[in-house]
Amino acid sequence: MLAFPFSFYAVRGLTRLYGRFIEGKTRFSWLSNRKASTMIVLTFVLGVGYLITPVLMTYVGDDISVPSKTWTYSYFSTTPTVPYKDVEGVTLAMDWLNSNLYGTSGVVLQYAFLEWGELGLDDSHEIVHFVSDVDLAVNTALEEGFESVFFVWWNEPIGWYGVSLPDYFVGLEDFGRISVYSYEGENLVGN
Repeated sequence: MLAFPFSFYAVRGLTRLYGRFIEGKTRFSWLSNRKASTMIVLTFVLGVGYLITPVLMTYVGDDISVPSKTWTYSYFSTTPTVPYKDVEGVTLAMDWLNSNLYGTSGVVLQYAFLEWGELGLDDSHEIVHFVSDVDLAVNTALEEGFESVFFVWWNEPIGWYGVSLPDYFVGLEDFGRISVYSYEGENLVGN
């Protein structure tokens, strides 16, 4: 909301500086002011960082494991849980699940997809989430009485999170590199 007033103040200030410079009253004296110089440099650095972040985060982490120690993840507060090129696939997978889940089915999601599931799925759909133990999550879902269990994961390994697709999941739908899988097997309790 303050963008417009600040824009007017900035234009007025630049106009006044330009007028003084044309009149010869000052010769870059505004650069000698340490506070002004610091603010200009800081604004420039933050602006450049803001502009290049999406480009860097598109390529960071494609073939390295998470958590990454690259400066992109260290200095920006929001880290992507999936690569940007998979965002559309994850959204389509959640939409597909939303329209194909019924009352006695549940979704097993690794924490990378948990926020996507909470955002994209209706509140009536049950989510069982896990960090690294897929078998435990599937057992939990089966013990909760779900007749069908779905799982969202990459259809080709990308090296993130150290989780591999168990053999008892069968692919249902592909959305780019993201797929929706269905549990086909016996209860894993006791394994």
